[in-house]
Amino acid sequence: MPWFLWALLFFAFAAQIGFSRSVLPPPEAKAEELHAPPGDAALRLSALGEPPVLARLLMLSLQGYDNQKGVSVPLRNLDYAVVGEWLERIVALDERAEYPHFSAAKIYGVVNDDNRRRLMIEWVWRQFVKAPNERWEWMAFATNLAHYVLKDDKLALAMAVELREKTDPEKVPAWTRQLEIFFRENANEYEAAAEMLSRQLLDGEITDPHEFVFAYDRLEGMLEEMTKRGEIQSREHLARELRKLESLREKYLAQFEELQKGN
Repeated sequence: MPWFLWALLFFAFAAQIGFSRSVLPPPEAKAEELHAPPGDAALRLSALGEPPVLARLLMLSLQGYDNQKGVSVPLRNLDYAVVGEWLERIVALDERAEYPHFSAAKIYGVVNDDNRRRLMIEWVWRQFVKAPNERWEWMAFATNLAHYVLKDDKLALAMAVELREKTDPEKVPAWTRQLEIFFRENANEYEAAAEMLSRQLLDGEITDPHEFVFAYDRLEGMLEEMTKRGEIQSREHLARELRKLESLREKYLAQFEELQKGN
């Protein structure tokens, strides 16, 4: 090619760059809106016979949505109603998956926005009811979130009641079923709290020696407080209540001592 054509090409290229930089607006990274997920039927068709695999891929995609190309989206800016829909579709594809519940409770549920927190807490509650003995951990976390972070004692107590009523004491830790007791104690409902804790002890729900001794001492403290408040009219009544559990306490103290010797 003649030299003047090379020169013309060079100047044309330089002019194009100058025009782009001076006239056209600079490229701007924009966050894409999180759209509602497809229906269950469409997703199952797309799974090609492997719904759990698709569930994991969708979970990864959802989790990475706050880090888009060229822009970071704060979690509190996401539409949590849509986030809940995506999580529901993912759980529908793989009911044994735990990560959607973990994400709802411990990632999306801890943003600094009470309305969004509440949406995730309620989502965890709805999912818990479908499989209480498998999803108690996330329900317990969400219950404490409602009590200590949202400061919604009514919601937290209702969730704690569900934890106690819907779970099997042989399949979940005793402390999970005692959240209602502690919430009622904090609300000065000592009689109800003491009755529930006494029943758990007598029914053998608490089998760990350490937990039994702790629960017994806590029950004793409740009854002492009830006596001070005039809810138990005499020390004899208090002693009678504690005698029901004294033999069990001695049994578990002996087990506790054996464990200490073994250690």
